[in-house]
Amino acid sequence: LRLRVNVKFEQEYLKILQSVKNDKNLTPILILDLVSAITGCCEIVFASKILHNIDTSRPIYDSVVGDEHFGYKRKSGGTLEQRKQKNLQMYKNYCESFIRYTNSPDGQTIIKLFNEKFPEYKDIISDVKKVDFVLWRDEEGKIEIPQEFKH
Repeated sequence: LRLRVNVKFEQEYLKILQSVKNDKNLTPILILDLVSAITGCCEIVFASKILHNIDTSRPIYDSVVGDEHFGYKRKSGGTLEQRKQKNLQMYKNYCESFIRYTNSPDGQTIIKLFNEKFPEYKDIISDVKKVDFVLWRDEEGKIEIPQEFKH
């Protein structure tokens, strides 16, 4: 899978990732500001990937898991600053839903099955990433997220 970004974006994004990788005090708005400055767009997907790299208890937001499984959608309309604020609130709500799901019996079943299938990664990959990975790979939508966790 190749992301639809250009070389300049990739280079600048990797510079940001490198510069913040050990900073545990970064806020989501600062990361979103840094990533959005590259393109002038609200880049919540790419910002969430950096946030997850810094703190693996934070889920990554993408269209497959966030939109299709949990029913969240990126916000558009308004100025860039308004979009960033709306998308940060959406991401916060998504994180809360995702964590509740991860801690639910269904989420714990995914983690258990992942650990059984890949025991060598049991203590290496975070539970949040295990659930994210399984949902992301569920291309046919066979895993149904209960309504209580959806937006």
